[in-house]
Amino acid sequence: MEQVTEAEIQEVSQLLAGVLASNNTFRKQCEAQYNAALQQQPGKLFMCLVYNLNNTDLSVKTLSSILLKKLVAPITTHDIWNKLPLEVQNLAKQMLLDKISNEENRKIREHICEVVGLLGSNILISEGKNGTWDELLPFIYRSLEASGQLRVSALEVLATLFPYLFDQFMDSNDKIFQVFKVALNDEDISTRSSCLKAVNSLLSIVDTATALYYKDLVPDILKSIDYILSIDLYTGNKSLELLRELVDSEPKIFKPSILHCFELIHHLCNKQGLDISSKNLALEFIVCVCERMPKVIHQNVQLAVQTISKIMEMMVGIDQEIDEAWKVPEEGFQDKDDEEGDLEMDYAKIGRRLISRLIEAVGDRYLLDPTLGLIQQALSAENDWRMTYVALMALSEILNYISEPEKITELVHFLTIFSKSQNPKVRYAVFHLIGEASQDYPQEFQSSHHEKIYPILVEGLNDSTPRVVAHCCLAISKFIRDAGISLASSYAVAFIPKLITFLSQNCPSIVVEQSCTAIAAIATSCKDYFKDDYIIIMPYLLSLFEKYKEDYYKTLRGRVIECIMSMSKNVEKEVFMLHAEPIINIMKNMQEGDLENSDQLVGYLLSGWQRICEIMESDFSGYLDEVVPGLIQMVDRQMEIHVYTNPDSFVDIHKELGEQKATVSTTITENKELAMQTLLSFVTTLKGQFSKYIDSVVRVAVPMMHFHLNESVRGAAASLLAGLIEVKFLSGEQNAVQDTMHLSQVFLKLLWHAVEEEYVCEAETDQLKAIKKIIDITGVPYLTQTDVTSMGEKLIKLLQKSIQNRNVAQNSDEEEDEAYNEYRKGEEDNLHTAISEVLGVIFKTQKEKSLPIINYLMTNTFPKLLSQEALDEDHKLVIFILDDIIEFLGQNLIKDYWNAIGEVLVKFATDTNDAVRQAACYGLGIFAANTSPEGFKPWVPFVISAIEKSLQVACEKNTKSHGYARDNAVAAMGRVIKFQHMNLDMAIVVPAFIELLPIKFDKMEAKYMNDVLADLVISSENIALGENGERMLKVLHILSDALETKYIEAETTGKIKEILMRLNSRQSAVFAEAWRTLRDSQQVKINRLISGK
Repeated sequence: MEQVTEAEIQEVSQLLAGVLASNNTFRKQCEAQYNAALQQQPGKLFMCLVYNLNNTDLSVKTLSSILLKKLVAPITTHDIWNKLPLEVQNLAKQMLLDKISNEENRKIREHICEVVGLLGSNILISEGKNGTWDELLPFIYRSLEASGQLRVSALEVLATLFPYLFDQFMDSNDKIFQVFKVALNDEDISTRSSCLKAVNSLLSIVDTATALYYKDLVPDILKSIDYILSIDLYTGNKSLELLRELVDSEPKIFKPSILHCFELIHHLCNKQGLDISSKNLALEFIVCVCERMPKVIHQNVQLAVQTISKIMEMMVGIDQEIDEAWKVPEEGFQDKDDEEGDLEMDYAKIGRRLISRLIEAVGDRYLLDPTLGLIQQALSAENDWRMTYVALMALSEILNYISEPEKITELVHFLTIFSKSQNPKVRYAVFHLIGEASQDYPQEFQSSHHEKIYPILVEGLNDSTPRVVAHCCLAISKFIRDAGISLASSYAVAFIPKLITFLSQNCPSIVVEQSCTAIAAIATSCKDYFKDDYIIIMPYLLSLFEKYKEDYYKTLRGRVIECIMSMSKNVEKEVFMLHAEPIINIMKNMQEGDLENSDQLVGYLLSGWQRICEIMESDFSGYLDEVVPGLIQMVDRQMEIHVYTNPDSFVDIHKELGEQKATVSTTITENKELAMQTLLSFVTTLKGQFSKYIDSVVRVAVPMMHFHLNESVRGAAASLLAGLIEVKFLSGEQNAVQDTMHLSQVFLKLLWHAVEEEYVCEAETDQLKAIKKIIDITGVPYLTQTDVTSMGEKLIKLLQKSIQNRNVAQNSDEEEDEAYNEYRKGEEDNLHTAISEVLGVIFKTQKEKSLPIINYLMTNTFPKLLSQEALDEDHKLVIFILDDIIEFLGQNLIKDYWNAIGEVLVKFATDTNDAVRQAACYGLGIFAANTSPEGFKPWVPFVISAIEKSLQVACEKNTKSHGYARDNAVAAMGRVIKFQHMNLDMAIVVPAFIELLPIKFDKMEAKYMNDVLADLVISSENIALGENGERMLKVLHILSDALETKYIEAETTGKIKEILMRLNSRQSAVFAEAWRTLRDSQQVKINRLISGK
């Protein structure tokens, strides 16, 4: 090939300038010409790009370097380098090395270094197939011996080479270490920052043992960070980001220097004049360190407490003056409750997440009280509203760790005081805290404190600041969602007129949007009592679609759909049908309009179709032909993957110039998953009526099981296939049962294959859940003994593989990355639960055929997993499976193992691990429920003793997990009383049981125990309430609190009514006194129940 001419170089230069032009038409023409040249004359184009690295136009030079990176990368679709003659390759390599030496612009030089690094990797990893570059490594080592620009360039090239060629440098660890050591102590900040990049690149790819060789560099790295920040903020912040990445890659290298890490961060936080963004990045780094090695922090808790203090100091670093744009956001604004939602960074919001992460990692047992102390100090500050704002926002993030009712009462006192603040951000924080408390303590917070919270919310709707009004609406939605029918319906009378006003007037869109959220929550809580309001509000909501048509109102229109669906779901079907036609027409018009598959509004529409189908049930089948084809098309549509900040752009020049970070939109993938979830909703609701679409859905769902870009899509596809089995079974077609069994066998084969090929635990878990559902659907034991045995073998192999993967990932060395281990254990734990559930459904449906599996588990698998050396997660898994064996097979089928199972449950009911103890206590309860009275009698002292000891186990780290374990111990006692009362001294056991109530954490057990308590009062009133009614007040409190909540069955409500009417009819003094001590809300619910209103 001939050398390129000056005219050709200039022609490419003009072409690149055109690619960067603002005129879209001209830009696309130039992009097409570039692509044509790439196909027709790749070698000539390549050399023109190299020559254009000397162009005087900065943008053209930048674009040339970016395109060269794309062309020479080791993983590229363009095999241009091998098409160049040897003399041209040599010329290009020499020009690139020369350009590194003489390029003055640092950013361009970094790009060229990347080109050299990528090209070098391409050549050197090919083992001669792509030529040689004998000059490269000597050039790098010479440059590292130099100073200034050459050393910087060599480090930048190394940073690019390491991911591909790190093994070629492993014999030179000593030399590389010294190079890094010298560079990290260079006076030039560019040298230090480039060295940090190279260190990060190397340690992100090598194994941990090799990485630990470089641990002695950490003090120098920390000093370099401080040094760079003292000279240049931008470079310093970039260096802090690299430090954060380094913690993610190899946290263990920081352990020997953990004190130095804290010293640096506290030094930076105390540094006068240092920008708050730098302090935030520094604190983000140290929080990550704590997350990765919490056991180390347990020995130095004060360091974490001091860090929380520094975080709160950073949070206060927000502006004293509140921007008008915050008070009245622009139309279409979204308050996302994070730093990205505002026009500027709100470090109070960022900081509270750091505090929460610290407490989550280290444990509330260690950090909750010190944090509350710091918050108390901030709340006491009178001269700076920012202290109050920061304290309230921090408190909102850690509420879920607080278990003492008196602390919540104290919180309400502060809310009352600060709701009257003159500062809108403080009032905003009050409503934020009300919302969080309502979510973290559902029902309990509302029932105990509604009398003080309600006036605050009413006043908030009249606030003079729209941003505060909108957040008040959001707080109302969270507060009323778990308030119960009685409270919700009584307070809705005051809320709804004001919310309707917001819908009908020209309020800022943020207020309208959150008004819709509040109305939806009120409808959900009021249920049948919402009917009259539904009829009044619906016309206002429908009118919003005409009023808010602009693109920036898409989320608002989506929220209106969401509100309409929530309202409609909570009224009678006949009421909804009055408005069904206009609602459906609006949604059809939106779906058929100019909506892209990546449009976020698509998600609201899909959720809306799900709700409409659930409401209309069989009546919706008439609309399937209009809706289902679009959903199938959405699932089937090919993905167009963009990796630029602007997907329509030829190349992301803005990102490369450092002006913008790249983002990858996940909306298309999310909508693909949601489309399958919508189809699954249709399948679940319509069942046999969906049968005509089985073939069409199977056609698109099966390929999605191999959708490599997203595990959630693969999981949704598996769930959809399982749903189709039920459709076929209930289709009413001739031979439906036989066809279902055949289709089940086909899908089970596909799903087992998917499980074996899957590499993400989340998707594997979904696939196993689909297998479970398919086996469970027909209720017919159609599987052969061979099928059942084969499934058992697969599940056991899957379990063994999972445990092996976990053990490989988790080195027992105390220096191991604890946070990563916790994440992996959590993923594997979910997978183990899914495995146990599949085994459970096999036990349930196949009975005797499952006995060989049980024999193998009991004799081979369980002894290893129950050993002292096994992990807590293994103990819990075995207990889960044992629980299913007890429940589904019973004492008669497995009588040889029954006592052995009981011994396991008694032993682990007192385990110090909360999750293990919870599972074992639950097992004791169902062991009592499924053992004959004669068989259980010898077990009584052992079981009761185990439950008592379980209740005495102290909280180790997490209050909530400890609470769940305690609740299951109490519930176990309840089941023993219910099923084995003939073996108990009820006069002793029942009072002890009632004293332990109510269940506070495990809501499913709370529902069951409320029923057990009601039965006890009905059948054994004197024992339950006491001879003199001494337990009547407590029982009434428990049962009245449960009324009108999701934590009580309709049957239990009837029993409570019977109890109340019986007690009321006697007109006893004890009952009258107990009645007077009930809260107003409890009395209202009881009166409503007795009157039948």
